[in-house]
Amino acid sequence: MFDELLRKTEQGNVPATPSAEDILKGLNMPAGWKGLKNSAQPVEEGLKKEREQLQRDYQATFETPHGRRVLESLLDQTFRRPSVPTAINDSPLTIEKVALYATERQGQNSVVFFILNLIEKGRKLGAPSSGKKKKKK
Repeated sequence: MFDELLRKTEQGNVPATPSAEDILKGLNMPAGWKGLKNSAQPVEEGLKKEREQLQRDYQATFETPHGRRVLESLLDQTFRRPSVPTAINDSPLTIEKVALYATERQGQNSVVFFILNLIEKGRKLGAPSSGKKKKKK
């Protein structure tokens, strides 16, 4: 009756709950953790290429005259405005109003900072390589 609750291993009997290796084998990964790690490497490389392409896209988008105007407008609406209001329509400021305004402004600033950060990373990456090797002479 208790045999199904135990699993025999080289180290002795252990609870019969499935191990991580058992679960991975059940997911068609017979190589276990090592196989999982090896399968993740191509995914990581693909994600890196996608991330770099997106950084280049942001940089290229905001390098155009249209993109520069949009970026200037975003900066006017975010970083170039105070984060905390001095007055809202001449009405008395409550701490709740100030907190809501400041939270909204910080969110706006975060979005523009995200865009500026990707533009800079795209500039640092430069043009994508063609992937072709030069012939040696």
